Amino acid sequence: MTKYLPLFIILSIVGCAEKSQKSGQLKDLEFSYTIDTVSIDPGEHLFFLGHGLPKAKLSPDERYLYFFDDYNTTFDKVDLVENKYAGTIPLDKEGPKGIGSGFDYAINPDGSFLVLTRKNLLHIDEKGDLLTSEPIVDSLFEIDQEKQFFRYAQLSSDQRYFFGLTSANNQGRLLGWIDRLDSMYHEVKADSMAYTENLKIDLGAMSISGIKEVKYLNKKILLFHDEGIDIYSLDPTDGNWEFHDNNPKLIEKRKPGNYSKTGEIADASKILAEKNLEVYYHPMVYDSENKRYYRVASKKRENQSRGTVSDQVLFIFSEDFELIHEEDLSDFSTPLTGYFIRDGKFWMKNNDTEELEFLVFDFQLN
Repeated sequence: MTKYLPLFIILSIVGCAEKSQKSGQLKDLEFSYTIDTVSIDPGEHLFFLGHGLPKAKLSPDERYLYFFDDYNTTFDKVDLVENKYAGTIPLDKEGPKGIGSGFDYAINPDGSFLVLTRKNLLHIDEKGDLLTSEPIVDSLFEIDQEKQFFRYAQLSSDQRYFFGLTSANNQGRLLGWIDRLDSMYHEVKADSMAYTENLKIDLGAMSISGIKEVKYLNKKILLFHDEGIDIYSLDPTDGNWEFHDNNPKLIEKRKPGNYSKTGEIADASKILAEKNLEVYYHPMVYDSENKRYYRVASKKRENQSRGTVSDQVLFIFSEDFELIHEEDLSDFSTPLTGYFIRDGKFWMKNNDTEELEFLVFDFQLN
């Protein structure tokens, strides 16, 4: 487990030059897949699945899946070897081990957790007991309010980095990170994603924009969004900051933005219906066994019948973020959402059942 270090001893702001990477050519690869179904035995436990599997993460050995039960404020633990419920870890909203309204966590090999909240870094054992609490005070130093990112900060799976998007609106959101080995703060700006500002919807009293997301995968911090295929990759050890773009053939690479951009609050439903007819990009995941990334993009059809599957495309990227294959999976009977990778396979909760069940895809690319 990473040793705790004092936070914010030294702060330095580093701007890193970004590099634009040309998209490569799609490879002439043969694609096939098989599907297994894995049903989880709950025993006498009742899984709350009304909100899916929030904050789902695997243990370091990938045997256990944890997810946050936001109704009961607990973590549920699932054994993916024996396919059964393996326990519940109670949490608190407030108090000494309070998680507040937003948090992230990392799992230790012994089953304990580090939980990063806006105020504290908590070490909680597998029974839910608080072992240690380290305060995080982001006002110890003069950091502009718009640059503070702890409200939405994340903790890398190796527990070395805190990272997240700043709350700035007037200067564009920055990606900030702190290396816990030296307690130094760094930030970079995603200039090549500035086009997403033109996709915002202004409703006067409020605005609606796409979601930017950061993830720690394959020892890199990735920044991507739901409005296009492009991503940034950051190596937090040396600050190397690269922009990656690709040109898919089966679906648009970005939302064209052919919907109303202004209106009143009363117009929101109509405008969002127009926006939702454009391409939507789901999060990236990394397959450490096969050394590649996966991502899904979907797009509703006009007059699509309720309950039917939208057009959906699976993208496969190399470790260098080059698009090497795309596969149309629109004929598959279930939307490809909420997925994760385990042992080189693509796992997804089966939303067609009220039980906890997974569809497990084994993708073959030759």
